This record gives sequence, C-alpha cells and structure tokens, in this order.
Amino acid sequence: MTQKKQLLKLLGLLKKLSEDEHQAIAVADFVRLEGVQDEKNRVHKQIKQIEPIPLDQMSCHADDPAVRQVVAEILSINRESSHNLSQRMNEMKEEAENQVQTGVTLRRVQGAYGRQSEPARWIAYT
Repeated sequence: MTQKKQLLKLLGLLKKLSEDEHQAIAVADFVRLEGVQDEKNRVHKQIKQIEPIPLDQMSCHADDPAVRQVVAEILSINRESSHNLSQRMNEMKEEAENQVQTGVTLRRVQGAYGRQSEPARWIAYT
C-alpha cells in the first residue's frame, strides 16, 4: 500500500472518529467521548509514523485533492464539535451556578425556620 493510500485510510478513520466524537458530545456521553479521543490520538500517532513532518513544513500530500477534501471535512466536524462542547460546558456552568444559588436560598429558608423550632410559648393575660 502506498503512503498516500495509507494516509487516506487513516484520515478516513479519523473522520469517522470525529463523527463519533460529535455524536458523543451531542448526547453528553462523556465516557464514550474520552474513549473516542484516545482512539483519535492513536490514529494521529499512526499518521505521524507514516509521514513524520517537521513543524515548519507541510505534508507532501497537502496539495492532493482527496487528502485536502478529507482534511477539510475533519476540520469542519471538529470545529462544530468544539462549538457544541463549549455550549454544553456553558450550560453546565450555568446549571451549577443555579444549584449553588438554590443551596444558598434553601440554607436561608432553613435558617429562618430553624430559629422557630422551639415550641411556641403563649402567655394568657386575664
């Protein structure tokens, strides 16, 4: 198998994993998300083994239309996943803040009623 075919095969796998990652984020399955990200890292390492590229250079396949197409699709999926994950994190932060505020309010209410926990003593005047 040529280097280009190996690269396209791994990029196809990376695209599939990016789609799986996107789905895991959409349904908030963070256990699955972690597994998919581990697998993506493994594929990245395999790509680097096929074609080690210095930081200041590009792949010799960078101008190939098939490679460019798959890479563009992967980047698009990853951008959308990043956006969705950011939204999900903001929702979770807001929910956590609401829970903190609810806890504070409940402690205040409990404190107000807690002070009245002694039996009421009524004095009758005649």
